[in-house]
Amino acid sequence: MATLSRSATFVTSDPPADAVERCRAWLAQRASAEVVTHEPGHLEVVSGSQIKLRLIGGAFVAPTSLPVRTIVDATATTTGSELTVTATDSVGFGPKTGMKKKYERWLEEIVSGLRAAGV
Repeated sequence: MATLSRSATFVTSDPPADAVERCRAWLAQRASAEVVTHEPGHLEVVSGSQIKLRLIGGAFVAPTSLPVRTIVDATATTTGSELTVTATDSVGFGPKTGMKKKYERWLEEIVSGLRAAGV
């Protein structure tokens, strides 16, 4: 099955470093997030658990346990910054049987939550 992904671009009046930091804090509060890269204009976070997904099954784990890679890129503008947020499943090998809708809702929640946190 194809990779599931959600993305959005929005503007904020804050500088890129502040907006990225708010996004990092939001992710840390809602998921078992591991920061891969954290720079003033870029954030990459992996969250969820491959182990839970494989042992318990995607249909039965909490949405926050679904493996996701989230990337936030912030570019300075004259009035603040523009953020692009992309949340993508990171299941890797294997079908998403029984968990596609759950994944879609969780990816949408991540993107909308980061939009609210970044604005």
